[in-house]
Amino acid sequence: MPVPVCQMLWPTELRSEQETEANARRIVACVNACAGFSTETLELLAAIGGMQNKMVATYTVAKQKDQLLAFANDILDSWPDGGSLDGGDIQEYAVKHGLLRPTVVHEPCNSDDPDQSCRCAEYCMPDEFSEGVMCYRRADALKGGAA
Repeated sequence: MPVPVCQMLWPTELRSEQETEANARRIVACVNACAGFSTETLELLAAIGGMQNKMVATYTVAKQKDQLLAFANDILDSWPDGGSLDGGDIQEYAVKHGLLRPTVVHEPCNSDDPDQSCRCAEYCMPDEFSEGVMCYRRADALKGGAA
């Protein structure tokens, strides 16, 4: 495979040789990364924030998939031989895999707010909130998007 070469055509006297070589490597890497994309596709990618945003979104979706898969495997490993799963078991697995975030609150959550999605007001006595009540909030993987 031939080694790509990038010749710097603009004045380089204001840059060190190291900086010029680093810029040349970066340009070659960009050209190689874009191989196969049409100019129109590259312009569209640039208009929506570039490829880095898409790479982050892809990583996030892959991580969420892994969390959900590990959660599902824990649930299935407990069935059918493990007896019956109860809400506490499911909650424990969801926390273990980052699907629920434990959060201490000092007032009842709003059960109509999808970011809170907690019913602590139904299960806790009003005086318990002064000391703090542990609630479990849905993680981004359960909110329907790659956030």
